[in-house]
Formats: sequence, structure tokens, C-alpha cells
Amino acid sequence: MSSPYFFIKKENVADNSIVISGINYNHLVRVLRLRAGDAVEFSDNESKRYRASVAEIRKKEAVLVVKEIGNLTKSFPQTALFLCILKKDAMEYAIQKTVEIGIDEIVPVFSDRVVVELGRDKIKGKILRWQNIAESASKQCRRDFICRVKDAVKISCIEPSLSDIFFIPVERELFSREGISLAKLEDFLRNMGGRYGNKTGKNEADMNEADMKEAGPKESVKEKVWQEETWKEKAKKEEAENEEAEKNRRNKYTQRLQKEEYKYKNEHGILKNLRKISYIIGPEGGFENNEIAMLVKKGAVPVNFGKNILRSETASVYFLSVLDYIFKTSLSS
Repeated sequence: MSSPYFFIKKENVADNSIVISGINYNHLVRVLRLRAGDAVEFSDNESKRYRASVAEIRKKEAVLVVKEIGNLTKSFPQTALFLCILKKDAMEYAIQKTVEIGIDEIVPVFSDRVVVELGRDKIKGKILRWQNIAESASKQCRRDFICRVKDAVKISCIEPSLSDIFFIPVERELFSREGISLAKLEDFLRNMGGRYGNKTGKNEADMNEADMKEAGPKESVKEKVWQEETWKEKAKKEEAENEEAEKNRRNKYTQRLQKEEYKYKNEHGILKNLRKISYIIGPEGGFENNEIAMLVKKGAVPVNFGKNILRSETASVYFLSVLDYIFKTSLSS
């Protein structure tokens, strides 16, 4: 069984000890009923992670002794969700689940079709509640850092250019009707290495031999892998004479080439340099056409999730899962 996990402030740590009070104290003592010697883990939400054990439980505070300290570093790209304000349950579900997946920042958005009416005083209370939900979800899944819920903004105030990539989902019918160019997400992401990983500015499919030389060592990667696999073939001539061995060799070459090309794109292309990826999800009634046109004009990349129409809270979770797999899981592997 894993140890309980809490977020604390740096000022709670001093002289190799951690002092807990308030809400965390109530949870630790009255809910979890921890006793002296029990292990607890903490994050200061800035740079350190602590493993400690309970030393003393007082009337209004608990004292723990630090046993181990680790460093925290933020991973990139950071992800931000611009979420048009939804009805209570849908909004809270979207916040909780995207935080569990790993969203770094959530920005509530007022758009024309938002049906929830919130005054200035009421929105402050909502932001506080949403932040508490985000912090609880961050603690539950033992994140290094708490997801931030920022102040609400009007959709007209959003600047996609502040993110390296800013996605906006649009229904397929709008692309032809409004003249918006549709880029398939998989094609867009596949071509990013070609767009940003070479000096020609061309996609790899459109590059000739001279372009490849200018772009960098991509062609040399192919030659390197082929020569190495050919050398291994010569070293084992008896295997090369066998048809099955030849098939295996070519399959191995193809696999190695794919890995080398992917590694090259990661090292020299956009994937390595991205700092922030954002996406926006509309309200229950969707976006107005002029809102889509405005964001696309500012640099947002329109994408389509397929023929199924997703609820806003479902779309929030679905698209983040796609981004998380592509930009985090793939890079770490």
C-alpha cells in the first residue's frame, strides 16, 4: 500500500522536519488516523519532494521527520485547456479528469453560447471551488505539481500565439461551409518534424536530394543504418542465403530506420522545442462561427475529432489523452 500524499508550502519545512496543520492535519489525523512512525510523502509544488515519517501528533499540528528528499522538474511541453464554462457537473468532471491525465493549466472561458450565468462575485467562488477540485485530483494521482485554474477570460481575449500550438476542434461541416482548411491531427503531427526539423521549410515528402542535404543528416541516417545492417549480413553469409533470414534482416532494417528517423525528429524538430500546447473546448451549444474564424485567424489550428459528436466534458478528456500519448509517452520512450 502506498503512503499518503500531500502538497505543502516551503515554509512548512524547516530543520529536517515538516509541520502539518489545518486541513492537511485533519485529513492526516482524523481521516487517515496515522500514528507515530507512519510514512507520508509530500510535494512543495516548486522543486522538492519529501518522504517523511510521523514523529509527533499534537493537538492542532503534526510533526514529521524528513527521511528522503528528491528534486522536482517540470516536463515539457506544458499543456493548457481553455474550457468554455459548462454546467456544474460537466465542468467539474472535465476539470477532475483532465487533471488526473496531466493537464498543467485550465483557463475557464466565457463564449457566446455559455449557458451558465455567473456574476463577478460568483465567478470568484467558482474559481476557488474548481481550484480545490484540481488540487484534490492532483493529490489523488500523486502529481509533482498542482494544476492551476486561472481566472476566467472572454474568448475574444484569447491569444493562440502565446502557445507553440493552439488547437480548436471544429465540426467537419463547417470546414467546407466556412472555407476553413482542415488539417487531420495525425497528418499535422506527423509532418511537424518535416516543417520544423529542417532548414528548407518543406515537408519531407516534397523534398528532393538537394533539400535533404540542406536539411541535415536525415539521408545519412538511412545510409548509416543500411551499412550497419549490410555489414552484419556479410558477417553471417550463411544466414543471408536463407530467404527467411533475408526477410528478417529487411524487417529489422525497417524497424531501426523508423526509430532513427523518429529520434532525429525528436532531437532536431519541433517535439524537442515545444514549451506549451493549448486547446480550447466549446460549451454545450458549441462555438459561434465567428468565434472559430477569429481564433483561426489568430493562429489556432482547427482539427476534427471524427463523425461522432462528443459532449464538451468528453472532448476535453479525449483530446488531452491523444496529446498526452503523442507528446509525453512517445517522447519518454
